[in-house]
Amino acid sequence: MKTFILTYLFMAQVLGVEIKQQEVFFYLSAQSSKEIRETGRVSYKGWSHTYLLYEDDIDRLRTGIGIEWRLQFSERYKFAPGFMYQDPLHIQQRTTTYGDNVDCSAGGSPGESKHCVSGASRNDLPHISYYSIYLNNYWLTESGIPIFIAPIFIFPDVNSHGRFEQYRVENGRGFQIGVELKIIDQVLVQTLWRSAVIDTRDDGMDYKGDRELNSFQFNLGYNFK
Repeated sequence: MKTFILTYLFMAQVLGVEIKQQEVFFYLSAQSSKEIRETGRVSYKGWSHTYLLYEDDIDRLRTGIGIEWRLQFSERYKFAPGFMYQDPLHIQQRTTTYGDNVDCSAGGSPGESKHCVSGASRNDLPHISYYSIYLNNYWLTESGIPIFIAPIFIFPDVNSHGRFEQYRVENGRGFQIGVELKIIDQVLVQTLWRSAVIDTRDDGMDYKGDRELNSFQFNLGYNFK
């Protein structure tokens, strides 16, 4: 990522593009994501390639902090690499459904179905925090409202317990798109949509899956001039 940013700035210099202004913004964020879906396939006690669906209910809004470095190349375009940390994702309930549509969330046992495993207590459910790096590209519209779009690179930190002790979440990629409004001289608000898919696995169950991260996010930013 550092190499990409340095290459971007180097190419700007080679092409004679002048950096007209630099700004640093600090952000507080709130993210609304009440449910996260994860699908995958598992080999369990001899039954291989069994479809599995996790549906995680989230018990509250997630908050975060971030910092962004903005480089203005023209009157209408800014390039802004940034970093954001989001606090641990607290899963309130995990509903587990297998290929035959058996719901295993309420204390199911292997005897009920060849596809069903024991239900997980809330203490077993993983806590996941996310670090992300993004590369915002800002364009000033004719109406004077900036819009932005960016690739994002996500680095999860998983704290797993009990039945999900061997549950792992890999790094992922996605995008974000949004709009920005200035409140006063140094303060702004952003509303944006974030979408990403990351790979997951559970070595204890020979499980591999894909976790969908889709959410609305609200940022309050302050410009350190």
